[in-house]
Amino acid sequence: KNTIKYRFDKRQSDSLDLLIPSSNEEFTNKRAAKESRLKYNRLTAIEENYFENEDSKTYLNLRNDILRIWHNKPSVGLTAEIIRAKIKINDKKKLQLAEKILKFLERYCYVNFGVFENTLPNECVNVKNRDRTVIVIGAGASGLAAARQLIYFGFNVIVLEASKRIGGRCYAFYKNEIFFDPGNILVNGINGNPIRTVMKQLGLNAKQIKSKHKLYMDGELVDKEKDLVMHKIFLIFLRTLYFLAIENQITEFNNQTLTPENIFDVFIYFLETAATIKAKENCRKMLQLEKNLGENLRPFVQEFEFFFRNIEFFRTIKCMKNIPDQTMIIDDNDDDDDFDRTIVFDHTILNHTEDRRSFASLLKSHMAFLECIIFNDIHKKISMKKNEVLNSDKFKGCSEFFSLEDMRIFEWYFGTLEFFLGAPLSDYSLQKFANDDFNHSNEQYIIPDGYMNFMQAMYSQGCSMKI
Repeated sequence: KNTIKYRFDKRQSDSLDLLIPSSNEEFTNKRAAKESRLKYNRLTAIEENYFENEDSKTYLNLRNDILRIWHNKPSVGLTAEIIRAKIKINDKKKLQLAEKILKFLERYCYVNFGVFENTLPNECVNVKNRDRTVIVIGAGASGLAAARQLIYFGFNVIVLEASKRIGGRCYAFYKNEIFFDPGNILVNGINGNPIRTVMKQLGLNAKQIKSKHKLYMDGELVDKEKDLVMHKIFLIFLRTLYFLAIENQITEFNNQTLTPENIFDVFIYFLETAATIKAKENCRKMLQLEKNLGENLRPFVQEFEFFFRNIEFFRTIKCMKNIPDQTMIIDDNDDDDDFDRTIVFDHTILNHTEDRRSFASLLKSHMAFLECIIFNDIHKKISMKKNEVLNSDKFKGCSEFFSLEDMRIFEWYFGTLEFFLGAPLSDYSLQKFANDDFNHSNEQYIIPDGYMNFMQAMYSQGCSMKI
């Protein structure tokens, strides 16, 4: 119902990356170990437990070789015969170790998983398991993968599904040539993801989703700065959830299971409090800067006024230039042989002769005048900028910290998180949220033909499964 949505930009959609996985890609030992979520040069705790008496360097070389062979051709199941043919081992003890490693990797589904050609004589790992029946609940991606693997191990498997279709969260709608995937469509990280291996087995490809798309609300483009702020808040919210669940193990409060949804209101309250404190601090700094600006402006303003008084003084002198020099006038009628002591400003006070004008003094005064003019212009610009900032809507106090528009944008991010988790946030415990799946690397991908092709192959291809 929410009308906030992403609109794909044609310019960006045309520059999609190459299809993943590529049919001709070659894995090295190091890359094969990483693709299996294992360290290239280190044993896991389970491996150390199983192979504690073996030389670690020999074990790692053999293990990585087996993983490389598997990932380069996952459509064919690995057997001891293939290992002997692909890896040249002359030592009988090393050959026995290689077969033991193969069984270990197969047991923990590092190899021989998904949809592959079974070349075993009895079509299963252990015939004795056929006397046992395992019930798998749910025909989603995990249920179908588990059922296939158990059938490969030799068990009788029954899958129980509540709905009339397979796929679980994966669901596709087909009508004539129209295809729509309302269910799960994302591959969250392609590197180290077993889905990549199964796609290679089935000949399916994935396309990378570019993250730089525009967000629209009611057909109008959402302001980029606002969208960016909300995205940052959303990331802070996710870090807060991980901080509570992982670092502090806080998943319950007053005997109530915490969920991402009921933490949100508290998160916004603390965020608003922190923002208010920061706003007060910024206002205090702004007032201090204005005070410092006023103190710095005062001497310049005084100099400016003083200079203009000097300009008026020079104008007065210019007007009185033609007044004769009183000191040179002798009054014959003056009895006491003295001159008139009345002070009259004359150009002769500044320059006694016309040829000795002080050019350096005039130039210095002119430069000071220009500086005052420039400073006065800067002062006006500062005042205008200050008034513009104070009167701007962006800097006015908000009546509410989280507006309705902000909440709608944030709900869109909530929706993407629910889509990623496959359940409403109110139904998802904080503990399970923070400790759910493997962290597969790389960007998000989509399967262009839909996940249902993937599910259908997991159900029917090369396997008889009872649902």
